Amino acid sequence: MRRWYTLVVLAVFLPNWVDAQIYSRGLASGEYNPYKYSLAFADQAQMVYDGSRLTQKINMGMLDVADLAYYNGHYINAAGRYLGLGSLPKKKNRFGDELSHMALSKIIFDIDIQQVGDEDLKQFTAGVNTVGMLFHTRGKYVIAEQILQFCLTLRGNRFGKTSREYLNSLANMAVLKKDLGLYEESERMFNYLVPVFKKLYSPNSVQYVVVINNKAMLLAALGRTKEAIALMDEALQYGQTAFQPGYFDYERVLTNRALIEQESGSLQTAESLYKQAIAGMEKKGFEDHPDYNNVLVNYGSLLVQKGDRGVLTFLTEIADKVEKRYSENHPVTAKAFSNQGQYYLSAGDFANALPIFQRVAGIQLKLFGDKHKDYLNTLVKIGVCQWQLNDAAGATAQFKKAIQNYMYLLGRLFPSMSEFEKAKFWMSLKPSIDTYMAFVLDKKQNHLYADVYNLQLQTKGLLITSTNRTKSTILESKDSTTLQLYADWLSAKNMLATYYGSTVEDVNEDKVDLVKLEEEANALEKKLSARSAQFSAAFVQKEVVFADVAGALQPGEAALEIVRASYQYGSRKGEVEYVGFVVKGGRTEPELVRLSDGKMLEKGSLVFYKNSIKIKLPDEKSYDAYWKPFEQSLAGIKTVYVSVDGVYNSINLNTLLRKDNSYVIDHENIVIIPNSKLIATGLLKEVDLKKGKSAAMLIGSPAFGNDEVVPSLPGTKLEVENISELLSRHSVATNVLTGPEATEKTVKTIVDPSLLHIATHGYFLSDVNLSAGMTRGVQVSKAKENPLLRSGLLLAGASAAFSAEPTLGGGDNGLLNAYEIMNLDLSDTRVVIMSACETGTGEIVNGEGVYGLTRAFQVAGSKKIIMSLWKVDDAATAQLMTIFYENWVNSNNPQEAFLLAQRSVKKSFPEPYYWGAFILVN
Repeated sequence: MRRWYTLVVLAVFLPNWVDAQIYSRGLASGEYNPYKYSLAFADQAQMVYDGSRLTQKINMGMLDVADLAYYNGHYINAAGRYLGLGSLPKKKNRFGDELSHMALSKIIFDIDIQQVGDEDLKQFTAGVNTVGMLFHTRGKYVIAEQILQFCLTLRGNRFGKTSREYLNSLANMAVLKKDLGLYEESERMFNYLVPVFKKLYSPNSVQYVVVINNKAMLLAALGRTKEAIALMDEALQYGQTAFQPGYFDYERVLTNRALIEQESGSLQTAESLYKQAIAGMEKKGFEDHPDYNNVLVNYGSLLVQKGDRGVLTFLTEIADKVEKRYSENHPVTAKAFSNQGQYYLSAGDFANALPIFQRVAGIQLKLFGDKHKDYLNTLVKIGVCQWQLNDAAGATAQFKKAIQNYMYLLGRLFPSMSEFEKAKFWMSLKPSIDTYMAFVLDKKQNHLYADVYNLQLQTKGLLITSTNRTKSTILESKDSTTLQLYADWLSAKNMLATYYGSTVEDVNEDKVDLVKLEEEANALEKKLSARSAQFSAAFVQKEVVFADVAGALQPGEAALEIVRASYQYGSRKGEVEYVGFVVKGGRTEPELVRLSDGKMLEKGSLVFYKNSIKIKLPDEKSYDAYWKPFEQSLAGIKTVYVSVDGVYNSINLNTLLRKDNSYVIDHENIVIIPNSKLIATGLLKEVDLKKGKSAAMLIGSPAFGNDEVVPSLPGTKLEVENISELLSRHSVATNVLTGPEATEKTVKTIVDPSLLHIATHGYFLSDVNLSAGMTRGVQVSKAKENPLLRSGLLLAGASAAFSAEPTLGGGDNGLLNAYEIMNLDLSDTRVVIMSACETGTGEIVNGEGVYGLTRAFQVAGSKKIIMSLWKVDDAATAQLMTIFYENWVNSNNPQEAFLLAQRSVKKSFPEPYYWGAFILVN
């Protein structure tokens, strides 16, 4: 979303409000000093002159023409006249009065700096700064960056990098870097500027309030909403006394606060804040000011988002006003038009929406270039309109152009982001990817099936792939600085985990600022991400495509990429469809298989499947719903590599019952993988348990502390002891932890066991009780935000967490949650086996899998994970695990050993409830 708030940064250059008023009065009385005027307007223009009725003061002199041009948004004209005022020595004659950016560049860069004194240079660079910001405001980022960097360098060389002049320029550059998408650079600048401004100007200064306002908007762009809101609230608090009561800077910050709430989905709060800002500006008499219309434009976007069907007249009136004020080629004008287009799009009126979005795209292309996210989002909307108006060729062109540049942005921005920021940014792009998929399926664009399959190879599991790639690069770098950074980051994450597991009272008593700790951990992670990108730059692998996967498949093998598609537009709006891309060796393109009603698969069919499993009754429907559509395409195939999505994360394909009373497991070898591109990477290889760096770690039957609160699991003690004996016979060293020794603290000290087997209770909370202070040993507010804090394993002493709130002093509360598991070092661990109930459950994120224990162990580094989808039977589980290990140590192939174990247990316990709870994920 393009925001008007970047204008607020001009206020940061107000060294003294009184000086500005003196300059203004001097000019009004006819005391003409071009340098003094240039300084006054350059760094104070917005605060001193914005909103004043300049037409009453105009005598049409050069200065007044510049004022009027600036006030009306004609920034090039204004900037040209301001910089044309001085008589500083030039290297050569400047271009006449041509008001192009080239002419302005000559005016700026032709000054002979060596002959300019300090005082004149201060005034000249003040004018240069304004020109840079004016270009920035117009979206001319390239020339804006050149000019601002030129000014920053001048001020730094002449006045020093601790001078107010230099710091003021740096603050403007920080905002520009944000708008350029260079978030890492921008945040680094803001992290330096905020404490410096607080000390240099005091918290109650305009400068400090503006700089934290601008940093808050950066954090919002990164998805760090909680931090952004805290900083913006601080800006509002200090702004009440820092800002001039008769001016509307406070309302500007208030509007930014509303924008954050709107983009985070808190529409009611956003509407209240917008209304406050509008009322404040009206009370102060600024209805004629451009920024009043800017607020109305943002408020209009909120009304459209809320689905207000009576808002069209309002949107049209505001768009007309903004266009007259700024002309067509302005970001705010584009936003005003876009609101109208979005209104029609939401109403399904694609014929009226299309020309509006085409106009908006033209404006954005001129202002921002072809890789700006706002422009790309508009291209997708054009594609949607053309799709619904049956212009498939036009829609295809728009979608492909947008998605190609989305992928470019991912490649450019991901290296400087933390995992949290990557997730937020990716989720802002994924709806457009899903829309393209829906278009291809809806219009049956057969020639695009290979294209969308390749897109799935690039993006499915993108976040976990990025995280694991970063981690492996760091650990393999052998760079001492990077490894120390990694150790510091893990320490910060463990500290956070400790305090998340402490009551609010304990945290407050220890005077711990959790927000600050989170910020520090996030900053360390961003540094690590950036360093890993540097190390891996020389080893960039080409993207895997369909031909690579097909070429890697052996005879009798196939890959099945299951994809969940959702429809957000047109007659199919609200529908969900599941499809499968079937890949076989020797083929030139994937075969598409379409399934029935996706919503039925996710609701009625899933309930029937789970109930049939639970009550151990034959399930005569689920095979037809979930697997039969693929039957014909997979005829003659013995091994199927399946990458699941959506509801398929909640079922075990092996347990589906055919009409002949046999199961899928009796006919195919199902190999679950996160993305079918793994077939072409060589990562799906056999695992030799005997070659581990350290002993296998076996944990079972923890002493929970109170059997009435947490039932004991005596059978798991026998399970791990039997496994230990079996492994020892095959020369595999083991460590066994049971009873009081099976503690959370001990597990956290484990480093790279060849195998980690945990037999205990598992849990996942789909929701939490907001009235409670703690849940499963974690602060409720934190658990609500993060599914990894709602999922975990029970270890020794866990019963205390169910009967009383744990204290920080306890530390080891017996609950090892997924957030803590992520910090384990399992980078050389072959397999993690969670021999517990429902360890494969969690929060399903389409395209990314399940956020829970499985995700945590993937991040920790395990190569393969065995987990359960429902409550398990002790006797059947013990038999399954014993047979699995016996087969594994003999074959070195855990996948084959696991299937053989399930088929063997099935003979003793025929119902899927007993043998089908566990699945192996590669």
